[in-house]
Amino acid sequence: MNPRQPRKTSSGAPSPHVNARTLLPVLRVLKSKRVDPRPALAAAGVTAAEVAGFDRRIEAAAAKAAWDKAAVLCEEPALGIRAAMLVEPGDFDVLEFAMESAATFGDAVRILDRYHRLLHNGAVLCLTPRGEVVDCEIRSIRDAPLSDHFAEATLASWTIVTRRLLDTTACWSEVRFVHARPKDTSLHEAFFRAPVRFGCPYDGITAPAPWLTRPVATAAPALHKVLDRHATALLDQLPTADLFVHEVRSRLASQVGDPNLDCPSMAKHFGMSERSFRRRLERAGVRYSELRDKARQQCAMQLVLAGRHSSEEVAFMVGYDDMGGFQRAVRRWTGLSFGQWRAELVGPS
Repeated sequence: MNPRQPRKTSSGAPSPHVNARTLLPVLRVLKSKRVDPRPALAAAGVTAAEVAGFDRRIEAAAAKAAWDKAAVLCEEPALGIRAAMLVEPGDFDVLEFAMESAATFGDAVRILDRYHRLLHNGAVLCLTPRGEVVDCEIRSIRDAPLSDHFAEATLASWTIVTRRLLDTTACWSEVRFVHARPKDTSLHEAFFRAPVRFGCPYDGITAPAPWLTRPVATAAPALHKVLDRHATALLDQLPTADLFVHEVRSRLASQVGDPNLDCPSMAKHFGMSERSFRRRLERAGVRYSELRDKARQQCAMQLVLAGRHSSEEVAFMVGYDDMGGFQRAVRRWTGLSFGQWRAELVGPS
């Protein structure tokens, strides 16, 4: 077996995988605290030399184990933010340079959306405009749990890159994490300089929508075209079965409210016959109906937690044109009525 390729699951689809270089800031934190990094490296099954390179990929579960082990070793509850603070220019290779050479911040975000799988394909990046703001969220896929520390490092790294692209005073409108609130959040508040929430449906940030049109100070159009082609070539070299599922999940997340987003329509979007589309998903071990149902459930949960929508509005926004169908779906997802589910998530109204 090629050690540079992730193993395959019983369905034949490659397991979610991560570029080992994402562990480089972790090693810097351990070094700064004079802690032996070998137990963390062993948890991931990599060497320090492989982490310093660009080609080694490891399973997402192994990367999570390494992050969690490192946090214990150095007794640092805010390992993710500490690691991001030690990120150096060039750590994220072509993805980083392609973002820095983009014309506008919106173009840089779209580059991140398109090529983040070069670093981590165990999660889907979802961009959702909401009037005056835009949400950018990390949604973990099946069998690819994210370490709390990795989630914090990711959002902190986005913050550092954004301040480099725009200006050093740039602050998000809000920062959100899935994990529970730590005992001490002083570093989170000082670093992000924005409201930080915990216990949310997804890890993510909210930015002012006007940021998307702001020019990037390091824009380089000619270089950007070269980097874009290079990133595309690198992406094409990754195992494709699970990447296709990623694309379908991402499309569903962005269009979940469309009641007509059935299998034939999705197949057409990808330029395939319905039969070929279904077979390709089945080879990856999933079905379209399951993916769509999961996207609806996740979006409905997010809307309920937001606390601003009636049951009818939630049903419409996740693609149901009648309350009966939505109520049956909620019962199937949770075993509860919608009212019981809402009370369980946000408390009695």
